[in-house]
Amino acid sequence: MPSASIRSLVNSLSPISGASRDDLKAGDVVTLESVNTHSTYAWTIAFKPAGSAATFSGSPVAASPGNFTVDKEGPYLIRLTADLGMGTESTQFVRLRYLTVFGELKLVAAGEGYGGSIPVPVDIGATGWSDQQNYNHQMVLGLLGRISTSGRVLYVDSNEGTHMASGRIVVLSTLTAGDTITINGLALTGNAGPRTSGANDFNANLNTTAALASNIAAAINDVLNGFAASVTATVSLNVVTLTPASGQIVTLSASTTPAGGITVGQGYADFTSVQDAIDAAEAAGAGVNTPYLVMVRPGLYTENLDFKPFVHVFGAEGNPSGTANQRAVVLRGAHSVTTSVNSDLVVLGRLTLENITSNTNSTLVKNGLGSVSLYRCDLEQQGLGASQGPAFRLNRGVAFLDYCTLAAHPSLADDRSAITQPGGNASTLYVRGCIVRGPTGLTLNANLGSSVLAEVYDSRIVASGAAGVGMISDDESLLLEYTNINTVSGIPLQVHPGAAATADPVGVTIRWCYLDGPISFDTTNIAGTTTLQVGSSEYTGFSLPGGTPSVMAATTKATSLFYDNTVSGMTAENVQDAIDEAYAAAILVRTLDDAYDGGVANSGSGRTIVADQGSVQIVDAPVTSDPPPADNANGRLEVVAAVKVGAIGFPEIDIDPNPYGFGPTVVMGNRVIPPNIPFGAGTAMVMGRSTGTPLFRNYNLRVQTQSSNGGGTIGRLILQGGDGLGNGVSTPDAASVFVQAGSAFDPTAVPGSVYVAPGRQQGGPPGSVVFVRPAGNTSATLTAAGACSNPLGVTGDITFATNMGAVTASLLSTDTLAQVVAKLNALEGISASQSLGVITLTTDHEGPNAEIYFLSADAGVDAAIGVFDGQNQVDGTYGSFIAARVTADHELTLGVGGATGPLVYNADTGKLTVPGLIDPTGLVFEEAGAPGTGATEGAIFVSDGSGGLTLGDLYYQGPGSALPVSIGGGGGAPALSAVLASGNTTGGTDLVVSSGDGLILTESAAPPTTAASQGAFFVGSGTAPYANNVLYWVPESAGTPIPLSLSSGANGSILHRLQIEANANANLQAATAFGFDVAAIATNPSDGDTLVINDGFNPVETYTFRTVPAVAFDVLIDPADVRITLTNLVETINRDSTQNVAVKVTDLTRLQTNNAVRGHAAVIVTLTTAGGSPRMYGTFTAGANPRARDFSVNQSRYDTDNGWSILDSVDPGTKKYFGYASDGFARFPTGSSLTTASSPTVLVRQANTPTTTVFWVSPSDRLVTKQPCRVATTGNIASFVAATNTVDGVTLQTGDRVLVWQQTIPAQNGIYEVRAAGSGATGKWVRASDFKTGGVFAGTRTFIQEGSANSQTFITVTTTGNIVVGITSLAFVQEAPLVRTDATSTEIIAATAFTNGSIIWSSALNMRDFSEVSVWFNPTAIGGNTQVDLFIQWSDDGSTIPFADEDGRQQTDFLLNTGTDGTFKPKDYVARLTTASLELVAGTMKMLSYPKKGGSFRFGVMGNDASGSFSVRAQRLA
Repeated sequence: MPSASIRSLVNSLSPISGASRDDLKAGDVVTLESVNTHSTYAWTIAFKPAGSAATFSGSPVAASPGNFTVDKEGPYLIRLTADLGMGTESTQFVRLRYLTVFGELKLVAAGEGYGGSIPVPVDIGATGWSDQQNYNHQMVLGLLGRISTSGRVLYVDSNEGTHMASGRIVVLSTLTAGDTITINGLALTGNAGPRTSGANDFNANLNTTAALASNIAAAINDVLNGFAASVTATVSLNVVTLTPASGQIVTLSASTTPAGGITVGQGYADFTSVQDAIDAAEAAGAGVNTPYLVMVRPGLYTENLDFKPFVHVFGAEGNPSGTANQRAVVLRGAHSVTTSVNSDLVVLGRLTLENITSNTNSTLVKNGLGSVSLYRCDLEQQGLGASQGPAFRLNRGVAFLDYCTLAAHPSLADDRSAITQPGGNASTLYVRGCIVRGPTGLTLNANLGSSVLAEVYDSRIVASGAAGVGMISDDESLLLEYTNINTVSGIPLQVHPGAAATADPVGVTIRWCYLDGPISFDTTNIAGTTTLQVGSSEYTGFSLPGGTPSVMAATTKATSLFYDNTVSGMTAENVQDAIDEAYAAAILVRTLDDAYDGGVANSGSGRTIVADQGSVQIVDAPVTSDPPPADNANGRLEVVAAVKVGAIGFPEIDIDPNPYGFGPTVVMGNRVIPPNIPFGAGTAMVMGRSTGTPLFRNYNLRVQTQSSNGGGTIGRLILQGGDGLGNGVSTPDAASVFVQAGSAFDPTAVPGSVYVAPGRQQGGPPGSVVFVRPAGNTSATLTAAGACSNPLGVTGDITFATNMGAVTASLLSTDTLAQVVAKLNALEGISASQSLGVITLTTDHEGPNAEIYFLSADAGVDAAIGVFDGQNQVDGTYGSFIAARVTADHELTLGVGGATGPLVYNADTGKLTVPGLIDPTGLVFEEAGAPGTGATEGAIFVSDGSGGLTLGDLYYQGPGSALPVSIGGGGGAPALSAVLASGNTTGGTDLVVSSGDGLILTESAAPPTTAASQGAFFVGSGTAPYANNVLYWVPESAGTPIPLSLSSGANGSILHRLQIEANANANLQAATAFGFDVAAIATNPSDGDTLVINDGFNPVETYTFRTVPAVAFDVLIDPADVRITLTNLVETINRDSTQNVAVKVTDLTRLQTNNAVRGHAAVIVTLTTAGGSPRMYGTFTAGANPRARDFSVNQSRYDTDNGWSILDSVDPGTKKYFGYASDGFARFPTGSSLTTASSPTVLVRQANTPTTTVFWVSPSDRLVTKQPCRVATTGNIASFVAATNTVDGVTLQTGDRVLVWQQTIPAQNGIYEVRAAGSGATGKWVRASDFKTGGVFAGTRTFIQEGSANSQTFITVTTTGNIVVGITSLAFVQEAPLVRTDATSTEIIAATAFTNGSIIWSSALNMRDFSEVSVWFNPTAIGGNTQVDLFIQWSDDGSTIPFADEDGRQQTDFLLNTGTDGTFKPKDYVARLTTASLELVAGTMKMLSYPKKGGSFRFGVMGNDASGSFSVRAQRLA
């Protein structure tokens, strides 16, 4: 059984088991309980202080006797006897002590002793109670010592002391007769009435404490009483202060009924104020040779202290070490240490300094030169100000912090520190054996001062702020040793984090430390040396945003670290020697080249890699790329010479960059010989991969020479079978070349095709497919420059390049000419001959791809043989061949370049074009009746006389079995000229030319003759009176031809096509050109300048140029560019005018005779009918130089005029500047061959452009669908020059297009462009250039991209008739919006059981209007299934092209050559879920998303066991 053991708790806190304690105070409630469980318990209070009423609150025989209350100073001795009377009986005593208030004496209990069988108390030492009694005696002597020999030691007690200026009597309540105050042994007694002089009494019947205090002071100062000789009394309210006579002391005591009516000083100290003691010591001459010590007794001292040099302050005896939980001497306030010279010193010890005021104060600040030393002190910053100072701040000088605790309140901001060293002046900080806590630990040299140093030893730093830092340092030198830094943020140390500029060095040295994160050092903007030295420390890494410090090194010598060599077998016994020993071995194989030599130079002993555990891998990164990215520079293997793959010495793949000296080769095959191969010794294969299930990625294989933009002819691609070379015994058959496409092994799959596609020439004919007749081919030859020496005279080798590689002949100096030729003739692939000693080599291979050229020779050999080096071969040729080309779709041309011409077959028309006679005398027709022809067919036949046709005559049978036409000159059938009229009810044939298409007419000397209601075009050939290459129109009834094209003097030109587009009836409207001199900014018009346009019929329109437009017809002046001002004029005309339209142009370069407007002009077009006198004028400030072209003289010509002139300043009164107008310009009658049913098509030409243009103007020029708009309005827009910047919930940006379609004035509707987005309602909108008169009609529409109400819809114009933008009221209609994503998912397979090996399919879902589908597979119960496959299939429509072939893979309904054959082979996308991969889990839903691959889809599920159940849902996404 366990022994008796007592646990004590004070106020239910701080449990202590089996030991005594000395921390009791008056009023504490002490709870007792047995640590162990026993059969019986017996509790007693064996001793308690005299007069104590302490008793147990519970049963003394229970496991806990309850508690007792401390009421007297001294010891409480507690006894527990467990298992009384049993064999396991045991007893324990503990002493629970209340130290005396005065002196903290450790009183002992009766019965304490060590020598008995049971120590009393349990933790008494061998010396018994003698040590504690000796301590008490020493304490008493210390307290009394100051009375006899004070010296330079001053005592401070928070109770009233004997200090001559602070002895006090405090009256706290009314008093009664008989109450006494004893002063220096003489009693002053309270009287029931007024005091009597000489009776040593005072009036105790007064009603206020102030009156009582005043009466007591008067009695003390009464000379007839016995007190005046030793003390003098002064009074303030209820406090009497006593000043002793010189050389005297004051002793005080008081007795009142009830007790507590008066308090007097009870301590035995010199001062009650610490600052008074410091000041007294300073006044007494404290100095380096006469230091003073202020001893402070336990208590709370609330005062702001200024510590002075050589006045050292310590907590008095009995004060613990100054940690936060031992707050005996507490100095509360904002304190400072003021020293002025380097020799000054202040020492503080065993003190708790705290600040509780929320402001900017520090708890302790060190100012000035000199030093402060803190020993076992506790500095606490409890203030909570936003800019609260630290617990300790070192402004200047030196500070030693030894075994101290420094803390800033954890609720302060993260940047508040426990210690700061601002760095405004030189300072040095030493922190040794300390604990530093705060949101941030230390902040050093934030002001980037010079000579700011710090050293931290054997300390712990804790940063509690979420973004706090353990240490922030810009010190010139920071040393950390044996220090732990712990943070919440993971940022233990930041050096120079602000990257501010400093000329001083910054450095840190760290040894034997722990940091819970990286070391951060930003070297940015540090001009001085940067140093980072780390040794034997733990941290997570370095962060060096400004680059590596100037000095970065490890500081712990590896020779000082033990190395255990028992495993490695090395001789080294320290880490450095072990590294050196390992290095000596490693240096021998530091490179792959060293490894190649196995550590023995030039031996090659390590060149073999035995890769018996898998392949050797070269990767591009620790996590390898998959797939490899494009142009990846990593993971490559570069080899200078050959790579041989296969058995050593017998490679199956031999890749050699230059085996023979004429380029790289790849040779495949060697020892791998399959036993049953039907032809050849084996097959070497190069193929594009098919990855197979489930991805089915089928790669192409491309073999080509590289394209280039230089270097002559691009290299040839030669695909050639090997030659059968003669060997005199059994020559092998030559190799065949097979080009074979793949087959489709399914009736519905599509076989591959073979495509032969020649190249093409830009602007020229394409290449051809050439078929060669081998019998006409010739070989290549190479002939020496001179005769061969005979005999040769030189020994050595000579090597030549051939189609089969390099061949080498070994020649001797004694070889004759015949022997040399014989040796060359014996080489593989060539033959040799000589004529007059000159040797010629001929290739066995024939044709232009045959090769023979000199590669190399030993010294003198090539010269002796006749010199082949530098000789060019004579190319072989293809002697006989025929070329074929595809000259049109489904058209083959054979015999391109032939003497007579090619044979052409067109598979679409069935037409065969033969350049000569067929067979070879002619085409023979047998007589027959008229053949039947379909609607798109025609036929030629020789009649057999039936049907009334002439026997033997040649006829043409038109489409639809039309009436045969004689084309052989016989019998009375219609002539061929009548064929075009056949089937035409109008008696003629329409020729339709679409807008932008051309009509080619051959020049003619005379015009064609036209009948009534006919017209014709022709091009003159130069025969008078018709100009060469001029287009003419011939009116009906042989009217006079009208020139329409571009010759000098021709009529019919226009200035801009807007002249026709502005009127739906294709009338020609009058126009002019207007601009400014854009040479300089000064050409801009001024505010108030005007331009007036008078069309001769309607009221004049005045356009006023304004810096801030306010009303209609105001034109915005752009202060930076007059060209933009001109654009603004055009926009204002189009927006506000009902009589004119305009367009900004930059291409009227043929008008720029003086280049004044630099190609920038406004073409202004009137909308009125022909006639009238349209004109312009205006008033402009000098320098604006408004210019206009005057077309009013040659009114029918817009390619000649009177040049640019300054605009008139007054109304000219007659037509000026505007040119010709007509109600019907170059217009053709309705129903003629060049018109449409709805409105005329006109042929005009535009003058004054860089190249004069002839173009068609027709309704097809007016686009139905305009460019999309970002938003559409949702109501009326009040102003377009102060427009809103938000439409339909979208914030506009400059350049956005806006559809305005709900104006209260419908003529304002249309498409606008945001010229300036503005803010609020300050934007500027102008009409878009593509929404103009002539380009807008019923059916014109635009797409709206964004907006809450109108997004993703088309809005269409519904106004019919002629539309003049800005005048005509425009109405619109909004089309239905595009399809949107399904609102919710749909169940496509209801809950059902799995099947074993067969697929359960869903019904088909229509996907036409959607882009993606998401599917949710929910296995509610998996039963015995361990594997489930999920399928999706696509179909064009899900019915006529149905889903089929559930086991299909990689199938399609698309045929390469015909598009589709109408059958469908779906492509399955398979996802496999297994229980092993944890992807198949009951109740765990799986979501899959698929992009649309067809118009319909269905989803399938297949298990591997017929148990369990599942369901499937799907949602279609737009």
